[in-house]
Amino acid sequence: MPPYPQRSNGTKLGGLQALRAFAVVLVVYFHIATAVFTYHGGGATSLFFSTYPVGQAGVDIFFVISGFIMFYTRKDSANGFKGATTFLKHRFQRVMPLYWFWTTIFIALWYFGFVHKSVAFPDSTTIIGSLLLWPMKNVIEPYQPILSQGWTLSFEAYFYVFFAVAILARVPNRLMAPFLCVVYAALYLLARAFSHEPSVLHLTGSPLICEFVFGMIAAQIAKALSRSIIQSRIAYAAIGVAVIAFVAMVTSAYYEVRLDKYRVLIYGVPAFAIILGVVVYDMVRPVASKVLLFVGNASYSIYLTHGFLSMLAGSALKRGFGHSVNADVLCIAGTIATVAASSLTYVAIEKPMLRLVHYQRRSRALGSVPA
Repeated sequence: MPPYPQRSNGTKLGGLQALRAFAVVLVVYFHIATAVFTYHGGGATSLFFSTYPVGQAGVDIFFVISGFIMFYTRKDSANGFKGATTFLKHRFQRVMPLYWFWTTIFIALWYFGFVHKSVAFPDSTTIIGSLLLWPMKNVIEPYQPILSQGWTLSFEAYFYVFFAVAILARVPNRLMAPFLCVVYAALYLLARAFSHEPSVLHLTGSPLICEFVFGMIAAQIAKALSRSIIQSRIAYAAIGVAVIAFVAMVTSAYYEVRLDKYRVLIYGVPAFAIILGVVVYDMVRPVASKVLLFVGNASYSIYLTHGFLSMLAGSALKRGFGHSVNADVLCIAGTIATVAASSLTYVAIEKPMLRLVHYQRRSRALGSVPA
C-alpha cells in the first residue's frame, strides 16, 4: 500500500494510519457479520443486524485514502519517464508480491479441496487473469479474482496507471485532479463506443474511480491548510464533520439504500469528509495510539488474509458452533479475533517480504545486483 504522508517536520500523519485501521476493521466486521447473520438463528433480532452493511464502506475509505496519499506524497521533481516508471515500480513491489503469495495459497487450498468444494476448479485463463488483476467474469463471482479481495486492487491498479501517465506528462499538482477526471471520462466514453468486452466496461464504467479523485481533492485542501496555523476549534469542528459523515453512512445502511446506484454518494462522499476531517484534526492533535498505528501498518495484510478466517468462521457456524452465544457478541469477538490473527501475517510474512524488496532495491542502486 502507499506510504503514509508526512508533515513538514518529517513525522507521519498518524490520522491516516488510524483511518486505515478503521477501514480494515469495517471490512472485517462486514464479512464476519455476514457469516454470523447468515448461519446464526438469532441474527435477525440482533442489534447490529440492520446496520452491518456499513462495513462495506471500508473499501470506499481505502479508495479515498489511496488517492489522498498518491497526491500528498507526490514530489514535484518526480516527473517525466523516470518519475512515472519509478512510481509504478514502487507500487508493483509494494502491492503485487504479497497479493500473489496469498492468491497462490488460496489456489492451493482450492485445488486440494479445502475451499469452494462445490465449485469447479478455475481454468488457466481465470488464474492468469486473477494474478494480473483483470476483472474477468468467472466461476466465483462476476469480476472478482480468485482471491476475492483482489477486486479492489483492480481499481487501485487502474488508478496507478493513469496517475503515472499524469507524472509522465508532467501535469502540475493543481491540475492533477481535472486531468485525471478528463482521462477517465474519455476512457469511459471510448469503452462504450468501441468495446463490447464486459470486463472493460466494468472497469472503465465504475463510478468508484471517482473516490480516488475525491482523495486527491482532499489532499490538495489538506496541503493548503497545512501552510497556516489551524486553531483547535477548527480541528474539533473537522472531527465533528467526520463523525456526522460516518453516522450518515450507518443511516444509509439502516435504510438499505441501494449500493449499485448510489454507492459513491452514500459512502464515497462521506469517506471524503471523514478523511479530510481526521487529517485536519491530526494536524492539531496528532494520533499516537500504538494499537491504531500498528493495525494501520498491518491493514494490507489484514485485508488480504481476513477472508480465510471469515470462511472458517462461516464453516464453524454452519456446524452449530456458537449458536448459544448472542449474535452481536459473536460479531464483535469475531472481528477482534480476525483482525488480531490476520495482523500476525504482517509480522511473519509482509514485513520480511518488504525487507527483501528494499534490500534488492538498495543492492541494485549500489550496482551489486544485476538489473
